Amino acid sequence: MKRVFLAVALFILVGCSTTQLGSKDPKVVAEKICLNNDGRGRLTVNQKKYVFTYFSALENDDAKWVLGLSFPFQEEEIFELDWSENSKMKFNTSIDSKILKENTNINPQELDRFINAIGSALKDVINLKQKSDDTKIRYNWIVEKQALIGTGLKDKMKIVFDNYKRDEYFGLIELEFESGDKQAFKFEFIVNQCFEKDLKA
Repeated sequence: MKRVFLAVALFILVGCSTTQLGSKDPKVVAEKICLNNDGRGRLTVNQKKYVFTYFSALENDDAKWVLGLSFPFQEEEIFELDWSENSKMKFNTSIDSKILKENTNINPQELDRFINAIGSALKDVINLKQKSDDTKIRYNWIVEKQALIGTGLKDKMKIVFDNYKRDEYFGLIELEFESGDKQAFKFEFIVNQCFEKDLKA
């Protein structure tokens, strides 16, 4: 009877220590992040919310990743990561101008920290997917339940990949930033389609 009890307990412990993601290693789980996709999302700036549709494209040949955000009745806003020169990543965006223009209670310095934190988080994601050495990883990454979670070591950013579609990819991406002076920013992306064919199950 004791053997049966021990066998059941061991089975439960083993089951709890693994996930449908197949690994607790962030670099392995990062393979399930789709960087070529489209969908819809929401940007929250303090209490104000914006909805948008988006597309993202990883251009390996050009060493570039682009995210385009389309807000209703407005021009497209762009995020771009470029590491074509000496593998050093450069981050460019136009979204900060939109936020400052439409919100009078925003601290420009905190907004700048948020935008830069997005760039750092996305650099980490690409480095994780490429299995770069640990010196290039700036965030603390853990696999928790069915999510991959990264928290900034030097900034106030938290990035979550969740809603894992079994044997496919993460369907929800959240980037959240909060500062001590009541400044809060959050991006939420709901992936409709993934265009990557080499994701590993």
